[in-house]
Amino acid sequence: MQLPRPRVKAVQIAFDEGRRVSLADLKSGILTLLAIWIGYFLVINFFIHVLDNIIVPYIGLPLDQVLAAQGVVLIFASALALLIRHQRNG
Repeated sequence: MQLPRPRVKAVQIAFDEGRRVSLADLKSGILTLLAIWIGYFLVINFFIHVLDNIIVPYIGLPLDQVLAAQGVVLIFASALALLIRHQRNG
């Protein structure tokens, strides 16, 4: 007997009613992440002129661009972690 391939197994998990995560379950977490994200970018926006004058060594980019890029990655990773945690807790 051949085991299902990883992609097939992932699709089967996605369509399994017992493991599906509803949007209502994630609503408070997503809204919290959205508030944190907006607050983070507002802080960067308030200090944009100061941060724009600081150049990060080795990268050659202004500090505001580096902080904005890291913020996007951090929020995306947090959203994935939130989704995975809710899916596992079911």
